[in-house]
Amino acid sequence: LRDLGDPFAWSLLDAVPDATLILSADGDIAFASDRAAELFDCDLDDLVGRPIEDLVPHDVRQVHRAHRTRYQADPTGRP
Repeated sequence: LRDLGDPFAWSLLDAVPDATLILSADGDIAFASDRAAELFDCDLDDLVGRPIEDLVPHDVRQVHRAHRTRYQADPTGRP
């Protein structure tokens, strides 16, 4: 995904001090910042393409998937 679009925009995302993930509609990681790779102690190539639930503790993965599905059905801001 970094090869698509404006390289400047991707460099801005990498400059953010927080770990940043961008997901596809299917819940797969489409973009991971350098900070995210550091946080999860893996290579960028190992993050991109994985389901986001791989990063959530096993015992709450189904709940997270359900929350994500509900949000996609009605994407609204949350506190």
